[in-house]
Amino acid sequence: MSKRIIAARALLADAITGEDGQATVETAFGIAAIVAVMLAAVTGLVAVATYLGLTDAAGSIARAHARGDAETVAQLREGLGGEVSIEEDAATVRVTVTGAVGLITMEAAAVALSEKAAAQ
Repeated sequence: MSKRIIAARALLADAITGEDGQATVETAFGIAAIVAVMLAAVTGLVAVATYLGLTDAAGSIARAHARGDAETVAQLREGLGGEVSIEEDAATVRVTVTGAVGLITMEAAAVALSEKAAAQ
């Protein structure tokens, strides 16, 4: 056999059995795992921030409704991206605000003492 054929066989054998490219594959899997973890972390942070916003909105709406400030309640409901339900009894006002982050639906509630009940 000629030296060219022997060199070609040796090169082919190295290509088949060698580990060239293994580091590239491991790096690709590592980067994909890091991206997935970071995406989950960012989604969690957005969910927490959304829940805090919903809780704050529920408290503000409950206090405004308990004061009898219909204009403020309307403005707060308008600026909110979720659903608002208001339940009122003789002494308290309960507000529940529902919102979503992706596929996660969250609900926050607040209760305020009605001004009428506080005056009595």
